[in-house]
Amino acid sequence: MEAKNSGDLNEAITNIRLQYERAVQKSREDTEAWYQNKFDNITAEVTQNTEALQAGKTELNELRRQKQSLEIDLQALHNMVRQHSDLADMRIV
Repeated sequence: MEAKNSGDLNEAITNIRLQYERAVQKSREDTEAWYQNKFDNITAEVTQNTEALQAGKTELNELRRQKQSLEIDLQALHNMVRQHSDLADMRIV
């Protein structure tokens, strides 16, 4: 009788161990899947932000070129006004 109880106890311990190992394995797989999903989401976000940053830099450079061009145009207009003013002053004199 004692041998039978001992066998039942060993079988129960073995079953508990198997259940525990399955639970550990499932937990490990779930955790790895969760981290992989987070990593993929962060990677996609980094890619998107990098593209947005590059687009912003490109736009900024274009706006700087436009500003420089407008400043040159403005300077040319100031020079024209000064020349016309000088001509008007010469005609008055």
